[in-house]
Amino acid sequence: MGQARESSNLARLVLWGLLAVALDLPAARAESLRFEGMTLDAPVGTEGWARQDTDNSLVLRRSFPAGEGRRRAGEAIIILYRPIAAKAGAFPQVFAKAAQGIEAVAHDRRPSRREGQTVNGHPMLMEQRCCGNARNASVHTFTVGVNVGETYYFLTLAMVNLAREEKPAVRARFEAMVRSLRPREADRAFVLEPARGDGGLDGLYTSMDSGIRPNAFGGTDYYATSRVLLFDPGGLFSRAVPIGGDIAAHCAGTPEDCGTYRLRGGQIEMREVANGFGMMRTGSESFARDGDDLEIDRTRHFRVAPLPGGTTFEGSWTSSFASSGTTALSSGSVSSVRTLVLGRNGRFSRSGFNAASFSGEAGGSRSGVTVGGRRPLEQGTYRVEGYRLMLTGSEGQEETLSFYKPDGASDNLLIVNGSNYLRAGRERQR
Repeated sequence: MGQARESSNLARLVLWGLLAVALDLPAARAESLRFEGMTLDAPVGTEGWARQDTDNSLVLRRSFPAGEGRRRAGEAIIILYRPIAAKAGAFPQVFAKAAQGIEAVAHDRRPSRREGQTVNGHPMLMEQRCCGNARNASVHTFTVGVNVGETYYFLTLAMVNLAREEKPAVRARFEAMVRSLRPREADRAFVLEPARGDGGLDGLYTSMDSGIRPNAFGGTDYYATSRVLLFDPGGLFSRAVPIGGDIAAHCAGTPEDCGTYRLRGGQIEMREVANGFGMMRTGSESFARDGDDLEIDRTRHFRVAPLPGGTTFEGSWTSSFASSGTTALSSGSVSSVRTLVLGRNGRFSRSGFNAASFSGEAGGSRSGVTVGGRRPLEQGTYRVEGYRLMLTGSEGQEETLSFYKPDGASDNLLIVNGSNYLRAGRERQR
């Protein structure tokens, strides 16, 4: 009976939070919140966020008024629930009730759930539900749950009628709030910090991943991607090359790319950040050194030496992409080509284009659309140093890209900001 009452109360709170109309809330100042014994940082009083306390929750709201390109008003709602005792039921079951929200919402996609741990070692669940409709309102939700001993903590973000371009900033605010959650005095806010005994490797290593995967048009695409692992001797690692060159700064700003590692005999233990909520996952793989290279989980990872400052190239490299597919009632395709020309004199030029087409049939009639664009030719000077390509345009504008040669001495393939650039035909080195 007690479990049913707890779950019913939680469902009513979610229902209230998602469907509540705008309230005339007083302005509030930014603060580090303490609520029911927990501490967290919240966007109160900034960017239009305001606080409302209820009997069973703390609610933060931000309104997006109609007008200025918006056809209807939108709202972002963050609900921080009062802690729930474990006697209400098993953690996954109580979490499912919190994540369910409004039973009447028919979501376009199946819920996406992830599980892991907080940086403090507490079990953690996250579920995303998109994209539902309730009372003619578009609803997109994220729910996070943390199990600390005999107590459960839940937070929900509901984005109601938000435009696609508005969602990333709202989600980032919620993610930062979750990362800062300290349920107990002994807990710490999220920080990616190696432990004593971590580390032991240094440098950039690559491996090739290729295969066939489904695409958005109902067809399949072949892909070939150069995967990277950048190790810091102190215990940090990144699955992306930091554009700024500083792995610690990159991991602080983009923790989803990063993690910590430890070598244990013939194993490497990698504890990495699974998403922006600070969820951690730990895995252990076989590990061995082979000269300058590494073998991790029976996959060879080749060491890539940083390029000396002042390194120059001569030639033209092209990156291309195409995807297409056909179903019974529709067909579509998208393609892009980008070309990078580098000279021994330190000058560069870039050009390219992209195009997309779609056609569909409904009610006996067929319609289609084709769009395309050409990237304006860009030129200027370039400089290579370490794993960075630094460009200066003809009018003084600057851009820095991640850059490396996965083939060692050969420059037939360059990886620029994660994309493969192949050297043009007759100029390819043998």
